[in-house]
Order: sequence, then C-alpha cells, then structure tokens
Amino acid sequence: ILKNEAEALKWFKLAANAGHTNAQYSLGFLYKGQNQLQLSLHWFQLAAAQGHLSASIELGKYYKENKQYEQAFKAFAHAAKKGHAQAQYEIGLLYLHGLGVEQSYATARHWLRAATDQTHVEAEYELGLMYEEGLGMPVDYEEARRCYRLAATAGHVGAQYQLGNLYDKGLGVEQDFTEAAKWIVKAAEKGHTKAQYQLAQMHAKGEGVPKNFEAAARYYRRAAIAGHKKAQHQLGMLYTKGNGVPQDYKEAQRW
Repeated sequence: ILKNEAEALKWFKLAANAGHTNAQYSLGFLYKGQNQLQLSLHWFQLAAAQGHLSASIELGKYYKENKQYEQAFKAFAHAAKKGHAQAQYEIGLLYLHGLGVEQSYATARHWLRAATDQTHVEAEYELGLMYEEGLGMPVDYEEARRCYRLAATAGHVGAQYQLGNLYDKGLGVEQDFTEAAKWIVKAAEKGHTKAQYQLAQMHAKGEGVPKNFEAAARYYRRAAIAGHKKAQHQLGMLYTKGNGVPQDYKEAQRW
C-alpha cells in the first residue's frame, strides 16, 4: 500500500514511462489533483493515444472547460464510438448546442439515446427536455414524461421539477396537483429554485398541498434569496398583506 502521494508518483512515473496506460492515466489524475494541468494533460494525452477511454474523457472535459470545443469533440468522439456512456452523453450535448460541430438535433438525440441505453441519468433528462421543447421533432409530452420519470426516480433534481411541472399543468397527462406536488417537493427540498417558487405558489393556492401561507412564505424566501424575481415579488406581497408573516411594509419594500 502506498503511504503517500510522493511515493505514488514515483511508482506511477516508472510504469508510465514504460508505456503502461493505466499508470499514465493515474499519473494524469494525480497531477490534476495537484492542479498541475499541463503535466496532467500530457499524461492523459499519452494514455488516450493508446486507447484509454477514461483518459479520453478527461481530455474532453479539459477542452470543454476551456471552450476548445473542436478538440473536446474529438476526445469524446473516440470514447463514444467505443460505447462509453459519459462520452456519448457529452457528444450528444455538443451536437445539441452546436459546439465544436454543426448543430444537429437528430444526431444529438442519437447519442443521448445511446447513453440512456446504458442508464445514463443526465442523458435521460436532456432527452426529456428535447421531447418537451420539440427540438428537431414534434413536441411529445408523453415521451418527455417517460424520460423525466426515469431520471427523477434516480434522483435527478431537474427531472423531478420538470415531471412535477407536467402534472401541474396537465401537459400530456391528466392534471394532477397531488402528483405534481410529490415531485416538486423533492426538487424544492434539494434546492431547486424554480421548484421552491412553484411549491410556494401551490401552498398559497392550496393545490396538491394544504393551503398554508407560512409554508408559502418559507419557500418564496428560499427562492427569493437565490434571486428568483417572481418569488421576491410574492414574498413582498405577503409582507404587505401580513399573510404567513407579520405585516411589515419596510420588509415588503426590501423585497
């Protein structure tokens, strides 16, 4: 067992210089942790050139973070074609937004679908957004709901909010405030600002949850602090009227 990082570097360097791809990748990861990005990049490039898929992913991430999208595309494409789910997801996003490659919703959907076939949760969420917004295809709320539910069940906060929103508005499904609240509560409790605002609205109206101005004020406040403009306005109105909070015109004006 290696006792410290210096000892680890010593042995990884010996193996990496001998051409061992896993050692090259591990060395790149250690240098990344030390914020020695050029050394990290050097070893990731060597490992990727020998077919190390995780090294290709690390290269892609580096290029993407530095907005070198064409290089990111090349790095991710190598791993995506080998069946790496994260790379397939990343390639899908690049096609979706036209970064480093010509925008193509059909190709984005192809790669995102490939990632979801390997249960990639983020890809499932992105596919749901594509179906809901009708990007490169007709709007399909039922398919969006299917994608969101898979991702939401796996704990994806954005998907939980989107799924709740479909039930709240009755999009592609019978309107169901109780089912909407079930998912919006999950997202709100994890800090999703739009979900916090929507849950506050539901408490203010008594839709899917008990009518409760104190609860509404609590969730408006959370969203307001995060910068949600409508939540700030609604919180100010509660202070003006004294609903769920003590009437306070000065506090109302602040929001």
